[in-house]
Amino acid sequence: LASQIPTAANIKYHAKFVKEASVNRQVIKSCFALTDRIYQDDDINAGLSKHRAELLSIVNTSGSSLVSMTKIAVKVLEFVEHRSSHKDKIYGIPSGFIDLDNITDGFQKGDFIILGGRPGMGKSLLSMNIIENCGVPAGVISLEMSGMQIGIRTLSSLCGVNINSLRKGFIRAGEWSDITNAVSKMAAMPVFFSFSARRTQDIEKHIMELVEDKGAEIIVVDYLQLIRSENSKQREREIADISVMLKGMAVDFQVPIIALAQLNREVERRENKRPILADLRESGSLEQDADIVIFLYRDE
Repeated sequence: LASQIPTAANIKYHAKFVKEASVNRQVIKSCFALTDRIYQDDDINAGLSKHRAELLSIVNTSGSSLVSMTKIAVKVLEFVEHRSSHKDKIYGIPSGFIDLDNITDGFQKGDFIILGGRPGMGKSLLSMNIIENCGVPAGVISLEMSGMQIGIRTLSSLCGVNINSLRKGFIRAGEWSDITNAVSKMAAMPVFFSFSARRTQDIEKHIMELVEDKGAEIIVVDYLQLIRSENSKQREREIADISVMLKGMAVDFQVPIIALAQLNREVERRENKRPILADLRESGSLEQDADIVIFLYRDE
């Protein structure tokens, strides 16, 4: 080393190895910390949740966290040029409902979408229709319905046979071909379900698994008010934490997350029963965090 003249010509090349070594040390440190948590704490899910957050933070900060306006300007120009040459195509993930897609231009990466309505308005059915129509791998975190309930509803939607007829077994001979064709379509769908997540840390874990392991490009959470967080003493604060968590997950993993939400009963007491933002139950933070709020409504 002493016999060579120092030069900065290859500084970026050498600095890359220093940065990689730094990231490796941070990962190792996080793994040792996880080991300590496992020995010291009985709540393994909390430990894993914190470990995942640390790893995600390491990944996100392994490069420069500062972005210049120059880079943003270049990306915006590329986007506008691309959209100019693809005017007739939806940019985001399509819902399959033409009028809705014309308004939203499809669901965008990082979007947090609230799908709200009173019980019985068809939130779950609409969300499954979107999953069926979108044409990309999808994840569904269901806190309300079982796999059989979702399966029967999906089958009825695809084959056109009344759901009560399917449940009770009153099926005409001519309907069996439609049913078997619908089951084949269901089996080919790249849709993955979680039925065991209840708390925020479980939701985070399952969203990560759906995106990273199963390649999900859109997530549905059915429904938001059934999730429980650590801050369970104040329900309004709890819903706010859940809302922030879901928006953060959408941004971190660059997928649209559609969260179904119940509306409060005030909407039924008004003369005009069409929902407004204030009807979202238990927290005003939902309307603040959401990129899109969609209400389902039909006359009695």
